[in-house]
Amino acid sequence: MLQNPMIELKKSFNYFLLALKNYAQFSGRATRSEYWYFYVFSILIDLVINLLGFALKNLNSASFHLNSVILQIPEMLDLFLMFFLLVPSIAIACRRLHDRNLSGWFQILEIMLSLFFSLLFAMSFVSIFYETLSADAQQQEIGTLFFNDFFATLASTLSGLAFYSQKGTLGDNRFGKESLENAEAPLAPAALSVPITAEEISILEKMLDLREKGILTEEEFQDAKMRVLK
Repeated sequence: MLQNPMIELKKSFNYFLLALKNYAQFSGRATRSEYWYFYVFSILIDLVINLLGFALKNLNSASFHLNSVILQIPEMLDLFLMFFLLVPSIAIACRRLHDRNLSGWFQILEIMLSLFFSLLFAMSFVSIFYETLSADAQQQEIGTLFFNDFFATLASTLSGLAFYSQKGTLGDNRFGKESLENAEAPLAPAALSVPITAEEISILEKMLDLREKGILTEEEFQDAKMRVLK
């Protein structure tokens, strides 16, 4: 049964707010929903800012003559957004890796890879626009520029899929308690085609609470979860 789109949108946006609430929280775990919805709404906000900048430039090129400060507002907002979201983006990536029982330092591999291709991209850019090159050499540098950009995007995409798209570990791990998203996952392949009900979610939430209070052991929790999701 389809949920109300506005309810789903609000639920999705709450994941973005949750990431901001845990602004510099590098410990603990984050589910796939928390991680990806944070990036989805970050991109959407950035898109709105860029559309605003595009609209203002079009107005300025028409009969309107806007103040230069007004024209720079979208650029300043974009710069502010980039720096404002830097810390929570690193923090949520760290918690997402923790959910998979991996060290948060694994994201350094992705950062180093991106920096490497960005450096190659910058070197090609400088060669094209700031050095005197023949037409053939310039065409070759342009090809190198797009080649580096393509592989930077590919490397970032593949590392994202490898590190952040996999489901977290079932049960507690060395970084924290099991998330409800993982607890709701059916343990048997046959159960994948059966959607989880609101009543089952409510029961799972109560069981998680009992486990956190120490009333249920980990083994009792896993057994009870399996019975609920059958």
